[in-house]
Amino acid sequence: MNCNILGFLIIILIFGCFRLGFLALFLSDPFISGFTTGAAIHVFSSQIKYLFGVPVSFYTGPFKLIYFYIEFFSRLRLVNPVTITASVTCIFVLILVKEGINSNPSCKDNLPVPVPIELIVVSNVIILPSANELVANGMCNLIGPLFGSFCCSASLSRSLVQSSAGGFTQL
Repeated sequence: MNCNILGFLIIILIFGCFRLGFLALFLSDPFISGFTTGAAIHVFSSQIKYLFGVPVSFYTGPFKLIYFYIEFFSRLRLVNPVTITASVTCIFVLILVKEGINSNPSCKDNLPVPVPIELIVVSNVIILPSANELVANGMCNLIGPLFGSFCCSASLSRSLVQSSAGGFTQL
């Protein structure tokens, strides 16, 4: 994980422990926009090799993003056709349903709730090793609030990055 992001997360943790959340009001809009844009670029960069099925080495240190993209584009000829077909199909279905059905005023009035297309696509594409992870996340959200803890949610693809780096959960 990038040191800047890690430092920002530690500051958020300290703010939460000492109940200093009100100080977030003093963070400027450009700062928040920059952080969310940086997080989006980080997530996109960590997922693009899986989107195309291109094997790319893991880099650390300064300019790792530049080295990653140089290697990615040099190996683009090794695209896995099955992976890219599944990726393009999923993206097409997501856009089609979100723009054609959920955002369409004529269809929106006839639907009691929007079509949960993200859930449908993910449940049909999910691979079995990450189903252990989904059960653990569900159990945390069911049992955790009984003991006064916060509900947990996804973490900007950290699980996939950790898995690809060879990491394991404490369990």
